[in-house]
Amino acid sequence: MGIENRLFRRVFVGPEFTVSFVLEGKSFSRIGLANISEGGCLALVPDALSAGLAPGVDLEGLTFHHELLPYHPVEARIAYALGAGELELVGVGIQFLSMKPSLRKSLQDFVDAIPGSL
Repeated sequence: MGIENRLFRRVFVGPEFTVSFVLEGKSFSRIGLANISEGGCLALVPDALSAGLAPGVDLEGLTFHHELLPYHPVEARIAYALGAGELELVGVGIQFLSMKPSLRKSLQDFVDAIPGSL
C-alpha cells in the first residue's frame, strides 16, 4: 500500500452531503459526496449520468448542499473519473480551482472539526 501525498486533509462524509453543478449546459443536482477537503471532493455520480465527466473538464457553479457547508459557488475542474461503464456509481475527483477566502476558511474549519480526518 502506497503513501498518499495530499496537500489538504480530507474527511469522509455521508450521502446527506451533496453538490450541484452544470456541465456543458446539463444540470447535475443531489450528487452525493464521499469525501471533502479544502482542495477538492470526491463525488459519486450515477453511471447513467456520467457521460462527459472527464479529466480536465470545468464544472460551472459547483455548490455544496448541507447545513454544515457554505452555500456559495466554487470554480472547479474534474481531476479524474473512475468506474464509468463498470460500476453503478462513478467516482469523480473534483479539484477546487478558486474560491472566496471565507469559503476556504469554512472548509478548513469543517475538516479540522472532524476527528480522524485523513
